[in-house]
Amino acid sequence: MYLLWALLADEQLHYLGVTWYPNREWAVLLPAYSITLVLLTYFVYFSLALARTPVFSDIRTFVDTKAHFPATDAANPYPRYSDPDAIPEPYDIPIGVVNRVLYGPK
Repeated sequence: MYLLWALLADEQLHYLGVTWYPNREWAVLLPAYSITLVLLTYFVYFSLALARTPVFSDIRTFVDTKAHFPATDAANPYPRYSDPDAIPEPYDIPIGVVNRVLYGPK
């Protein structure tokens, strides 16, 4: 119906029995508003994602609520993985250990 209203001439619409219809400018405005709404949705989603991203100096950049660390009361689990045939357990390595391995002790 929308395409008929947008594409047919007024005489043909009257012949089909359609006597009232909105102004023809809405044939252009509805698709334009729809595209604008979709683009605005993408822009808002991207902006919210950027706003909620922590800065690089924030500890939340390295650690989140899903991190899986070994128990603190257990023995240090990291040295036993130095064996070449060892299969490590799936733990997240704390950022302090990574820094000591990469940059050495202070």
